[in-house]
Amino acid sequence: MSLELATELFKYKIQVVCIKEIRWKEQKASILKGYNLWYVGLDGKQSGVDILVANDILKQVVEVRRCNDRIMLVRIVVGEEVISIISVYGPQVGLDEKVKREFWDYLCDLIDTIPADEKVFICGDFNGHIGKETVNYNLVHDGFGYGVRNESGEILLEFALVKELVIANSIFRKNDEHLITYKSGGHATQIDYCLVWKVDWSSCLDCKVMLGTKMPTQHI
Repeated sequence: MSLELATELFKYKIQVVCIKEIRWKEQKASILKGYNLWYVGLDGKQSGVDILVANDILKQVVEVRRCNDRIMLVRIVVGEEVISIISVYGPQVGLDEKVKREFWDYLCDLIDTIPADEKVFICGDFNGHIGKETVNYNLVHDGFGYGVRNESGEILLEFALVKELVIANSIFRKNDEHLITYKSGGHATQIDYCLVWKVDWSSCLDCKVMLGTKMPTQHI
């Protein structure tokens, strides 16, 4: 799996990657071909997140913060800017409400620790659908979503609104095949998103699903 992943990432010249549902134990670091990987998991059976950084920018990493098995942060210096990249794996619909509240509370607290002059990218599986409609959320949703909004998607939109973020997936007009991030049993959904500061949205030049990849995991 590691070799396949590294090969695909190198082919597309991807320097930083957020991965969810890794199902590995403990808090460790590892080396892939051309990449360094930091991960955190609990029992190896559920959740777990990690972030990969290409070796050619590895020296620019100034912080790795493993918050819990659903949230991880890496800070990278790029030129004169510091960029915080957060990998997240939101609780599934059927989980206890306490687990869901803890996830959002922790993510909110983490965002509050990031200086306003730093760029931020929050990438991951939020297990929610923001849908096509922008009703009540046109400040964070630019109208290019997929499907119908659900409760988890509304929580994500509320979070973005409160924290002055915008959902980058909704900024660019795309065909459905470039919006759908998960397919199973004949059903297609959009549950993976990238969020950036609203003031920095113009720094995001594109956001789409890459077709034809052979990634060994569903959540990258």
